Amino acid sequence: MATDCLQLVRLLTEQSYSRSELGVVCRNIRRLVEDRRGSFSHTYKEANEAAHIMAHARTRWDERIVWLDRPPIYLVDRIKLDDVAANSVQ
Repeated sequence: MATDCLQLVRLLTEQSYSRSELGVVCRNIRRLVEDRRGSFSHTYKEANEAAHIMAHARTRWDERIVWLDRPPIYLVDRIKLDDVAANSVQ
C-alpha cells in the first residue's frame, strides 16, 4: 500500500506501540497484514493522483461502487501516469 502520508507509513511499520489516537488502529492493521505479502510505502503527493481522484469522486457517489474486474479507464490512465511520476520523483 502506498500513501503520501509519511507519518502513517511510520506508524504502520514501526514495531513500537504508538500512544497516538491511531495507535490501536495501526496495531490492528499490522496484525491483519502480518501473514500477507506486501508492504507500506511512502509516495510523494505528485505520484498519488489516482487516490486523490477516487477520494473526491467518492463524495459525489450516492452508493458504494465495487470494481470486480477493472477500474474505470480514467483511473487506469491516471495510475499509469502516477507510476511515471513516482519513478521520476525518486
